[in-house]
Amino acid sequence: MRLPIRARLAVVTALMMAAVLLPLGGFVYLRFGADLLEAVEAGLRSRADALTIDLDPLSAPSTPDDPAGGAVRIDDPFAQILGRDGSIIESSADLGTTPFITAETIAGLQGELFLQALMPRDGELVTVRLLAVPADGGRAIVVGASLADQHEDLARLAALLGLAGPLVLALVTGVGWLVAGAALRPIESMRRETAAISASEPHRRLAVPRSGDEVARLAETLNAMLERLHQALENERRFVSDASHELRTPLANMSAELEL
Repeated sequence: MRLPIRARLAVVTALMMAAVLLPLGGFVYLRFGADLLEAVEAGLRSRADALTIDLDPLSAPSTPDDPAGGAVRIDDPFAQILGRDGSIIESSADLGTTPFITAETIAGLQGELFLQALMPRDGELVTVRLLAVPADGGRAIVVGASLADQHEDLARLAALLGLAGPLVLALVTGVGWLVAGAALRPIESMRRETAAISASEPHRRLAVPRSGDEVARLAETLNAMLERLHQALENERRFVSDASHELRTPLANMSAELEL
């Protein structure tokens, strides 16, 4: 069973809007994620620059007894200063004894290098964005930031898009349904008026809308067709009248002769 034109227009409107909303939602999600990551990386650059300034080639590394003895601050959650051989010179607390990057990576470090890794923090693994930069003496400074807040923001955005997308789609589909109904209402009116025209009203014509659009031209075309049908009907009636008149006299003569 074929759908009515109004339903088909609403379905096409919904499909077109879905084709627009899906890429748009994906673009917004990716753009927002990229902006969040860019903000994190900007913060990492600032922290790495601060560590580079505070790093003194002759300073002693920080220790639990003397946390201010080195460049790494006690409140820095993810930071390490690594030697040329990959050994940890300074490190944030609770990071263990594993360096963030290997000695091979340090040897090939020419500029800033962004990495991503899973690291233990407060008894659970968190995704951390790392920035490694070279320092004096062949050393390397590595700072990191947890991406947990960014992931939560992305999850909230995805939930918002998942909720708003269907609502917008339903709203647009409803508007398309109403607009299609309003556009087809004059056609339905002409259909009913055409169905009501009979041979008893040969001069009746359809009302032409003043809109001047396709519907008005359709009404004019139907009126022209009705006029042609009326003319054909009149010609047929005249032909029947003339034929009956021409046949009436011979038939009357034949009837008289048969009676005689």
